[in-house]
Amino acid sequence: MKRIRNTTAWFLLIVLIIGLLAGCSKEKISDAESDESETTTAVQTTAVEETTKVEPGQTRPIADPDAPLEYEISYTNVYLYEVGSGAAWMQAIAEITNTGEAVLSLDTATFHVKNDTGETIASKGNVHSYPTMLNAGEKGYFYIETPIEGADVNSKMTLDPQVEISKTSLTKHTFEAVDTKLSTNALGDLTVTGKIENTTDKSFKTVYIATVLYDKDNLPIGVIPSSLSYSLLAGETAELECSAFALPDTIGKEAVASFTIWAYAVTAT
Repeated sequence: MKRIRNTTAWFLLIVLIIGLLAGCSKEKISDAESDESETTTAVQTTAVEETTKVEPGQTRPIADPDAPLEYEISYTNVYLYEVGSGAAWMQAIAEITNTGEAVLSLDTATFHVKNDTGETIASKGNVHSYPTMLNAGEKGYFYIETPIEGADVNSKMTLDPQVEISKTSLTKHTFEAVDTKLSTNALGDLTVTGKIENTTDKSFKTVYIATVLYDKDNLPIGVIPSSLSYSLLAGETAELECSAFALPDTIGKEAVASFTIWAYAVTAT
């Protein structure tokens, strides 16, 4: 009987030791799981904090991310007309005025053309801007001349522009246009000639040029972009000659009361 009790005692002691070891092992696993959970939470929190610093729609570097993005679409117009063999075309323009202090980048636009009942009959994306950047108080233009299907050129249409504009820290360098003249070439297209002067001590590989046409009421009626970019060395003068592509027949030399030539280069700050 004594031997049996000793055996039982040893057996209970072994069971107790195994139980203690199992408890320690379980406690270590719980600690490990706790550490992993805390690490994951920290990573997620960091990711959320980083995401909140990114402003939607920003496509270029920004000098002052807290500066307000202020602008207005100050004028729109769409005109339907025939070109050549009677194909229907549209000329559409949206004027943007920078009403704030930040330098704005006119990134792109989509033009929706609507009939008199408000129905969208055509949409054109990737509409270019002239110029591509606006300093405070300046005006720029999203503009397109393009064929349009399923439209009656005698119908009255309205333009609904959806624009993408962002702040930028890039710098726009403007150049003076002198001896400018608006004439008509042998093909009957409006042509702008003149000279572009770089009076700075810097040279620029790419200079963009666009001419905005205005009527007697100072409303924009067309844009003549240059099909080429220019290079201007410091102190150099370049000859300018740009012709219209497919302006409506209603916009001849007599319809243009004034024009502005944008000649500029863009560099990083």
